[in-house]
Amino acid sequence: MREPSQRPANGASPGLTIMEGGSNERGSLPPPSIESAADLAERAGAQFLLVDELRRSDATAAELAGPERILREMLRELRLRAPRGSASFIPGPRPFPLYSNILGEVERRFVARGGSRGYRRMLRAARPFQMELLRTQFRFNEQLTSILVEPERYTGTDSEAVQSQLRQLLEPLADPTAWLHQSHRKAAVAKAVGLLKRSGVAGLSKLLRPALERMRSWNHIAIEALLAGTGDSMPTRAQAQEFVRRLEAVADPCPPELNLPELWRETLAPQRDFTREATRALARHLAILPPFSDVEYRQWCAMFEPARMLTAARAVRQLRQLPSFSVLVGARELNLAHWRECIGSLLAQSYELWELCVAGPEHALEQLRGTLPPEWTADSRLRFIPSAASASHGAALNLAAKTARGEALVFIDPADRLAPHALAEMALALDAQPEARMVYSDEDRLDGGGNRCRPFFKPDWSRDMQRACDYASRLLVMRRKAFEELGGIQEGFDGAELYELVLRASESSTPAAHVTTVLYHRRETPRAFHFVNAAAHVALTQHLSRCGEEAEVQVTRTGTLRVRPQVKGSPRVSIIVPFKDKPELLQQLWSTFSAQTRWENWQLILVSNNSVDPRTHALLEELEDPRILKLTWNHPFNYSAINNFAARYAKGELLLFLNNDIEIIEEGWLEELIAQAQRPEVGVVGPMLLFPNRSIQHAGVVLGPGGFATHAFWRGRPDEEWTPFGRADCIRDFLAVTGACMMMRREVFEQVGGYDERMIVSGSDVELALRVVGRGLRCVYTPHACLVHHESATRRFHAIPDRDAWLSYSAFRPWTRRGDPFYNPNLTFATMDSSLRTDERTAESLAVQMLAWELPATQALLGPR
Repeated sequence: MREPSQRPANGASPGLTIMEGGSNERGSLPPPSIESAADLAERAGAQFLLVDELRRSDATAAELAGPERILREMLRELRLRAPRGSASFIPGPRPFPLYSNILGEVERRFVARGGSRGYRRMLRAARPFQMELLRTQFRFNEQLTSILVEPERYTGTDSEAVQSQLRQLLEPLADPTAWLHQSHRKAAVAKAVGLLKRSGVAGLSKLLRPALERMRSWNHIAIEALLAGTGDSMPTRAQAQEFVRRLEAVADPCPPELNLPELWRETLAPQRDFTREATRALARHLAILPPFSDVEYRQWCAMFEPARMLTAARAVRQLRQLPSFSVLVGARELNLAHWRECIGSLLAQSYELWELCVAGPEHALEQLRGTLPPEWTADSRLRFIPSAASASHGAALNLAAKTARGEALVFIDPADRLAPHALAEMALALDAQPEARMVYSDEDRLDGGGNRCRPFFKPDWSRDMQRACDYASRLLVMRRKAFEELGGIQEGFDGAELYELVLRASESSTPAAHVTTVLYHRRETPRAFHFVNAAAHVALTQHLSRCGEEAEVQVTRTGTLRVRPQVKGSPRVSIIVPFKDKPELLQQLWSTFSAQTRWENWQLILVSNNSVDPRTHALLEELEDPRILKLTWNHPFNYSAINNFAARYAKGELLLFLNNDIEIIEEGWLEELIAQAQRPEVGVVGPMLLFPNRSIQHAGVVLGPGGFATHAFWRGRPDEEWTPFGRADCIRDFLAVTGACMMMRREVFEQVGGYDERMIVSGSDVELALRVVGRGLRCVYTPHACLVHHESATRRFHAIPDRDAWLSYSAFRPWTRRGDPFYNPNLTFATMDSSLRTDERTAESLAVQMLAWELPATQALLGPR
């Protein structure tokens, strides 16, 4: 192995400015009115780094005293300006520990219970037996909760071993009648109390046998479901739904048909509450529970949309010029009740400068016009334009556009509805972004009863995502001038007219603006959501030709379009893999890499960091392929420095940074990454990474949740057709991808200066990608390269250095302050599950809260409170 002659100098990129902290003057804080909490956090971060560097350089206590005192003063002031709220971030699904404590809940209900003196005496007498009855079930609940709340504690490369561990933890507790009678009393008294409890519980067990059997059944089904979601493959959706159905069938220990005394129904009620919440958690574990229900979504809309509508109405009144809109509709056969709802939503617009242009054959127009109330048809803004009887839908839209008088054209389907503030929001967007040729909005669906459901909170413009799934065509508004310059709707693209139009419009430098609110309610029909047909395939092929891109268009098995670029030439890829022992992981990586990788022009750089296991050295001796380069980095772990060091030995035009806990599961993965990385506008590319059970570990990185960065689609299904954030099976833009598998052109890596070596392990990959994006290049995620990531098999979350948090805050802040363009502000900043945002705290304020209250180093200096 090659050993570096000396440790390389620290990183290339600028970041926090390190303060000299040795005097009182430098530690003085400006008045709160001058400096925000976020700015103070940035200065506190610089001071923390100064203190950290002094500690690393073995500074004396006297040398440390001044800087540490200043840091404590800053952090105290930061806490004053950033009061502690609820946790800034919950890594997984919301936990439910309160529900698991059924003994505490029984106690609480006993204390709160009213009633006569005699009834309360009866409750007091029954209370010890209630506690004893539920003690074993309580222990089962606590154990199951700990597993579901922190699943990362129960992961590993050997799924059978993990499942065996889970069985050992849960199965001994699964029988609620396996009571362990406990007493705090001594000797003879304890023996007598134990005998009394046994006899009492034994009598109760006969009375409650049906309820206890249901509890036992639920426990065993829960163990089955838990193990199924922890294996080497995720159960199918149908299998997962069957688990949930079985759990729901016995979730209530005492359903109405069981004839039980009211006292014991109340005793078992907390267990019923737990099993219902735990069933939801297990459904999440099996990746079939959406982040929120349709009812919860409608409640969220009722809570937040009125204020948004009012804000839009007020803002429109401040515009100097009010744009006029022409709403274009091509007449077709449809449910006339849906048509009336569509027109009703148009007439209900808070913005009045619009006209409706409906074009189609005369008989179709008569039918549509005839079904509307007379007072509606009397409105001069409703115009019906007859076309030739044989005119296509595209021709009808062109005719409507030709007669339109508005400055902007609005495209809607006659079965769908607009939000009341749709045109007001579009007017504001056109005014705010005059360079944009078109504007699109978020949308949701209308179920069979016309109720709103399943929203799609979209990212800002992503050309690759539009190519794959046509996400921008509803609600679509295009400037009339741009529409005319494009030549209008092209004939021959029936069913994909707007998709083709948007692709042509996207070929300009500033194609689209995005309104991040739901303005369009799309009817939930098969026709509405399956745009892929022969016309769409042709439209995309022609678009790629106009863009000068050599690529093949394919239809995926999930019904999207895939653009498959051709690899240019035969570039060498240098694959950099840092590791510290764990020879079983390295063996797995090498064996799957050599078995699955077709691309032959590669260089594998294995970098040992303080490995001492003899098995590791024996494995390295066995690896004799001349394309493998073995290096040694025997210094304290620093992910950034290790990768920078290895990159200097790389011979390839492309660099692939790869974790040692990766498993290659399919051929063609490297070709896909190469083809994407060769695109001149792309600077960084990353694949889909799966957990061992084949749920999603990584499908792009978003900034904002918790104030920092996290993975999109975490623990979802790779082929899920709907999530509030769209689909994970489409190529799309992000600000960053994970460094666990990240490819860049070598020239790009060198131009931005490589990894920032001040960052030891966490955030350095995101920071690197942000610098690349800041230079005008794109960061692309592709699901068409898919690997398994045995995450946390080597280094754990709690080992993240505090300095990385401060450096990440500074590096991410310019982006989190204005919002990640590829996330959506309607989605939560508090978890990783794309649930609805109900917390008004911004990403920046959450980051400040974490640094001030939750960071271990801050707690060590000031205490947790």
